[in-house]
Amino acid sequence: MREEEDYSYFEKREFKEILQRYVNAVSHKQSVYMDADELTDIAEYYMMNNKPAAAERAIRTALQLHPDSVDPQVFLARQAMFEGSLKKATRICNAIPDQSDREVTFLKAEIIMRKQDEEAAHQFLLKEAEKVTDDKDMFYYDCTGIFIDYAKWDTAELWATRLQKEFPGYRKIKPLMVDIYMGKEEYNKAIPLLVELIDDDAFNVALWNTLADAYAMSGDFYQAVESCEYVLAIDKENEKAIAMKASCLFRSEQFKEANDLYEKLLEKDPSNDAYHYMHGVCLFHTQRLEEAAEALDMANLTGNRMSPNQPFIYLYQAMTESQLKHFDKAMEAVAGMRQCTDDEHSVEAYLLAAQIMIESGQIEAAIEQMENALEHSVDHKVTLTRIGIIFMQTDLLEMAETVFHGMKELYPEDTANEAVAYLAYIYMKQDRDELFLKELKACPESCHPIMRHLFGEQYPGVLPSEYYLYAYKQIHGVFPKD
Repeated sequence: MREEEDYSYFEKREFKEILQRYVNAVSHKQSVYMDADELTDIAEYYMMNNKPAAAERAIRTALQLHPDSVDPQVFLARQAMFEGSLKKATRICNAIPDQSDREVTFLKAEIIMRKQDEEAAHQFLLKEAEKVTDDKDMFYYDCTGIFIDYAKWDTAELWATRLQKEFPGYRKIKPLMVDIYMGKEEYNKAIPLLVELIDDDAFNVALWNTLADAYAMSGDFYQAVESCEYVLAIDKENEKAIAMKASCLFRSEQFKEANDLYEKLLEKDPSNDAYHYMHGVCLFHTQRLEEAAEALDMANLTGNRMSPNQPFIYLYQAMTESQLKHFDKAMEAVAGMRQCTDDEHSVEAYLLAAQIMIESGQIEAAIEQMENALEHSVDHKVTLTRIGIIFMQTDLLEMAETVFHGMKELYPEDTANEAVAYLAYIYMKQDRDELFLKELKACPESCHPIMRHLFGEQYPGVLPSEYYLYAYKQIHGVFPKD
């Protein structure tokens, strides 16, 4: 919120006119006569748009015209920090003639922060605050912003609270608190503040997008989609809102509707590997497997090894190719997954390979992969559960039953043992009614999300706590007496 508000200056007519004057002078090889702060703003604009050479030219011009000006030197010091050179940043900072300038104070605090000393930066700014007589509210605001920028949410909240206490009418306090609550993942606190801000500024797209984000992160996908719809009513081509709506529809398992939006996003940005990846995943879940394979291939082509999506692209490629009976291609994707994660003994890769081998009829080789997964697993219970699920998904129900029975014996004290729910599902699939009812009745409350996933289609509109009652009636014709 704060960052978007600060960067909104670059969209204003005032800045665009300054930028145009500068661009015209440079393109016609004319001398540039502008204030230092204007040239620094231009440099920041270029950096924000990933044009470091243009940014350096603007800042060098500022220093030539105004060698003692603070803003360009602070810019250079920050660039040195971002490049990892604290010594250079400190040297530039100490050489600035006006050490009393507020920007120098904040630069010093940032250098301290970069040395991983949050408390020292906080104490330094507290001492500096005692010297401030003018615009103290802005000083507090900027102090809060520094700790927000470094994701030091608790200290940021201390400064925001100080600002709110001493200047209760300060207009930017709510956006600050939204940033802090979002950073602390306290979405229930951010949402009401966002609603208040929207009440005062109903056409503010950034506010609606942040509200959608807060709802989505709290798991309320319906409200998140509704917030996206408000954004799209204001700006129908808003990419952030379309992407958020697509993500929420996907997480709500509305794969066809989500896919329609990812196709629209790809028209806007055809080189976006994340969009190709999600497009492929949606197609996979709607069983459009040939198209899914093509989309995931495109995700691979447009992405790179360092992309956070890359392991998941390989994961879905492997599952898609396996379902298409292209087992060699599926195993190539597993190898790619191992390579991009630099983990030769990836549990995920072992289990994925096991599933592909089962689907290709190589049961013994699959079991060997599962044994490897258990050997390198840090959480045997989770890995055993996933092995059982693989057997379930590949219709090897007797082997799945053996795994989950073994889990009940291995973890007898575990009152939240998920094995009970999976055994109930296996017995249901095998038409072993009494065993099905026994395990279903024994399912603890902690298993309700899994039960909803396993039996939701069988008992639509029924609470997981009541599945046993309806299952009993379905089998025996009456509800149980107990």
